[in-house]
Amino acid sequence: MILLALVPTLGLAGLATAQALTVAETRSNLNDVETAVEDLLVLVELEIAVVDEVYWTEAKLTTEKFGIPTGFVTAAYGFDIDERLSEAQLRVDRLLATTGDSDLSQDFNTVRRADDTSLTSSPIAEFADNVLRPMVAASTTNAVQVAANIDGSADVVQATQILDKSNALRATGVELITSFFFVTAFGPGDNNEAVRELDNARTQYRAQSAQLTEIIEADSPAGEAWRELQTNPPTRSIIEDTDALLSGTSPEPVVVDGVLNPEGLGEIASSFIDAELSMEAHLSMLESVALEAEAGVQERRDAADRYAWLIGSIVGIITLITLTSAWVSTRSIVRPLSDLANAAEQLRAGDNSASVSVRGPEEVRTVAETLNEAVANLRRAEMQALALADGRLDDLDDDDVASGTLGSSLSTAVERLRVSLGEREEYRRRLAHEASHDGLTGVPNRSASMEHLEGALARAERIDSDVAVLFVDLDNFKQVNDLHGHAAGDRLLREVSRRLIRSCRDGDLVGRIGGDEFLVIAEPVADEQEARQLSERLLDAVSAPFDDVEGTTIPSASIGAALAGGRRKASDVVHDADLAVYEAKEAGRGRTAFCDDEMRSRLLAEADLESAIRQGLADDQFQLHFQPTFNLHTGELDGAEALLRWEREGVGQIRPERFIQFAERTDLISEIDSWVMCRALTHLASWADDDELKH
Repeated sequence: MILLALVPTLGLAGLATAQALTVAETRSNLNDVETAVEDLLVLVELEIAVVDEVYWTEAKLTTEKFGIPTGFVTAAYGFDIDERLSEAQLRVDRLLATTGDSDLSQDFNTVRRADDTSLTSSPIAEFADNVLRPMVAASTTNAVQVAANIDGSADVVQATQILDKSNALRATGVELITSFFFVTAFGPGDNNEAVRELDNARTQYRAQSAQLTEIIEADSPAGEAWRELQTNPPTRSIIEDTDALLSGTSPEPVVVDGVLNPEGLGEIASSFIDAELSMEAHLSMLESVALEAEAGVQERRDAADRYAWLIGSIVGIITLITLTSAWVSTRSIVRPLSDLANAAEQLRAGDNSASVSVRGPEEVRTVAETLNEAVANLRRAEMQALALADGRLDDLDDDDVASGTLGSSLSTAVERLRVSLGEREEYRRRLAHEASHDGLTGVPNRSASMEHLEGALARAERIDSDVAVLFVDLDNFKQVNDLHGHAAGDRLLREVSRRLIRSCRDGDLVGRIGGDEFLVIAEPVADEQEARQLSERLLDAVSAPFDDVEGTTIPSASIGAALAGGRRKASDVVHDADLAVYEAKEAGRGRTAFCDDEMRSRLLAEADLESAIRQGLADDQFQLHFQPTFNLHTGELDGAEALLRWEREGVGQIRPERFIQFAERTDLISEIDSWVMCRALTHLASWADDDELKH
């Protein structure tokens, strides 16, 4: 009996062992990611330090070649080259020791002792490019690959990917700075290859910056570090100097025809300091991203530990229940013992619906009750776990929880998840509100307004009513921006939106669809008179004086109105209101115009006339007729008057008064004037060459 009762315990032990191995593998992978990130930071800092040593070595060679005393550099530019070079070398030595790679240290020291560094050739720089940079790239790739092998660790994978792209940005920054110093030192001159390398580095740096901006969450620690790097003054100074250099604004070169140029020396000295500080800023960015990756690793490690603890607790509870049942079974009669064995078998098979009849000796009844209670707790725990996994927090009853440590842990997890999901839902609602509302005034934006109008038209069709669409366009709003600034214009727009809302009826919608354009959707309206009354209220509200810090403004608006039933498209109705607002403005502004069939027909006719005039100019349908003028005193030919005629294709002769007045109200008159002037001058030139006309 005891051996049979132990069978479920062995099965659970095997399950616990498998889960423990999975947790151990996850922790091992997380540790590998953490180690790879730490190694990467050391190698990146080492590469930066080596590049720094190269810079200061070249600076020392420059001063020695041209006989510049180090004291003069210290007094003139505020830094000691020897001291900076010594600090860079000590930093390299310290970081080499940190790597623990004796072969790497030996190889670098061999390169450093090589006495063949010049202004145009540096074995140390070649060591950084050919040895350190591939090691950094391999370390970055390793961190990303290891993170990708961890199930459920998307945040860790993303952090390592950001780390990879941040390091690529830093490496590109090194290339950009190196090319910048070379072109700056010797001038763009004939250094076409160096200039191309500098331009390529700048282009790549911008592209990598754009990639980082896309993948980094703005409110994360990495996002904050990224903003600090983007606004870092030395880095911005290097980028701006590079842009100026590539745009043709070349600084004074350090060396001109083999002779030191003092002005160029001053400019490159400042750039040296900016370059050093910029690389430190890139390193700080990498450290911040690495910290975020390590935080993600730790969080995932804690989650694995919690999972292992939960499995262990469940296995421990079930094991305790099973052993208790086995012990009691030795003292019970055969039937209760058989019932307990069957229930244990069901439980081992994962069937939480198993139950035992409470009968037999007191000990057997106690075990049966305990087993039933444990099964009920496991069922509740399973239901809560499933509800947690599905995010169904409403299905969780705070009063119906499993007893003991497991129940307490699940209850705590439920509360934490409820709070987290509540915050996430609030964030989602806020995002949805921002996506459908204007950020300046808080009223619905164009897309939300059009969606509301579509619903209003559908409701109007069901109840056989009309919807009024009022297109409110502020008059002379540009003058407010020009006279008082855009901040004053923004305050006026917010005030206008509040006035419109206060003047509308309950249920009407006020939306902002453009710069100084608002849309009021009123439903239902009985007739045009009711819509006109609403429009007048809006005009009165908008035109009230607005007292602002910049002074008092008397705003005004023109309103185009359109009435529509339920069988029209929302875009067509708004188009009608838009046409009407132009009529209101042409009629003197500060008023309302309603779009009707007559207006639509007239506007369509004008649009057709405008298109025909443009086509006529292009197809030479216009003609110039010249009427001679004579001097009444002498009777001699005094000149000629050019008369414009239009033979419209498919229509015939069009009288001038039909198209000239229309053209004068549009920009077409300028095109017609140009056409007439060109043709008149052409005729005049031909007459000048005509001998018969000369006499």
